[in-house]
Amino acid sequence: MSITIKDVARLSNVSVSTVSRVLNNNPSVSDEVRRRVSAVIKEHNFVPHEGRANLAKPKTNAIGLLMRGAGNAFFTGMVMSFEREAAARGYSLAVKQIGEREDEMICAPAFVKEKNLKGIILLGGKFDFSKAETERINAPFVCCTFTNSFGEIRESRYSSICADDIGIGFKAVNHLIDNGHRRIAALLRNTRDKSISELRYKGYEKALRERSIPIDDKLVMNCGDYSMKNAYETTLKLIDSGEKFTAVFTGSDIMAIGAIKALFDRGIAVPDDCSVIGVDGLESSLYCIPTLTTMVQPAEKMAVGAVDILDRLIKGECSYRHITAEVRLREGGSVKNIL
Repeated sequence: MSITIKDVARLSNVSVSTVSRVLNNNPSVSDEVRRRVSAVIKEHNFVPHEGRANLAKPKTNAIGLLMRGAGNAFFTGMVMSFEREAAARGYSLAVKQIGEREDEMICAPAFVKEKNLKGIILLGGKFDFSKAETERINAPFVCCTFTNSFGEIRESRYSSICADDIGIGFKAVNHLIDNGHRRIAALLRNTRDKSISELRYKGYEKALRERSIPIDDKLVMNCGDYSMKNAYETTLKLIDSGEKFTAVFTGSDIMAIGAIKALFDRGIAVPDDCSVIGVDGLESSLYCIPTLTTMVQPAEKMAVGAVDILDRLIKGECSYRHITAEVRLREGGSVKNIL
């Protein structure tokens, strides 16, 4: 038996308006209340009825793009590729952005209902969803740029296209090691976030271990997000701690740019005094000084691949698929050989 928003409010011991604010990611809701309400929503498989008025209408020829992290420059750059590929296949594309604290497994079912979507692409998301959560999405869906690395659901029950994030960290750090670096700092969102950051940190650890280089926890810095500001401030803390390092592996290009600015402000030249490597291959990283050395993710290929998989699922032409996108090293001017 389905429950109503009033039931969710009662079970969470909050008001209906508070539940509504949680569903709409209103920042006035405390983290504790947000967690309590979200737990009730998940436990009882509650789906908001924003689209109740639309349910009587025939389905449109629209697919959805649910984008997690509105400030993510890598995701923003992919939107045009999604729109172009969807149009080429006869679909309109409905785009919805959600915040880092929101849960796509709560937002996606409501989005599908609201827009009467034939299918949905989840761009960015958590890596530990369950079978019960995915069953609430009443349409074919594809995970793009991530897969269920930490969850219980089997690969035979969903589709994904993403890079090998452990491999990204491994290759990036090995590039630094090949250039003579041994004291390598890591600048990441969170090394235990069950998401991209944790996977890239695993690659960092793997590279150091395989090259017999001790892992120094004092060189591993969590920024809390992927913002340039937090990367800048966290790098300043690392520099001011007095720990010695000759290179920095960052979880994204945006973080790398923030780190380079912090190094510059402390009189540390890149790459002469310290090397920096990023991840993503953003166009903007070509124009920073020096040009950033980075691991380039094939953004357009992943967007096209996600739409292709979703189109085939909608038409019943394929079963669930998982594609690993190839990432390449783009040499810039931010890594120096110190051998």
